[in-house]
Amino acid sequence: MENYHWEKFHDWLIGSIIIDWVDAIIRIRLSQKKDSEIEIIDFRNISISRLLPWGKSQHINNIKCEKNIQDNWELEIELQSGDILKFEGGQIGLNE
Repeated sequence: MENYHWEKFHDWLIGSIIIDWVDAIIRIRLSQKKDSEIEIIDFRNISISRLLPWGKSQHINNIKCEKNIQDNWELEIELQSGDILKFEGGQIGLNE
């Protein structure tokens, strides 16, 4: 995985989240003036809430990505609604 500058996605919009169970790939659509897509390859775990504790929003507040002790990548997207979306996989890529 390259060293992406995840901070640039602050205030972007999160769109569709597509889970391909057979191929173990998750695709997350992000948009602002252009579209980008995060791809989690060989996904192992996901956790998505939509409780809206801070109110309704599809804007991104923060994205973090790091390796865990099992040597998998963990991606965490915090929305401005207060919801946290967590993904774990063997690889994480960004298509811009």
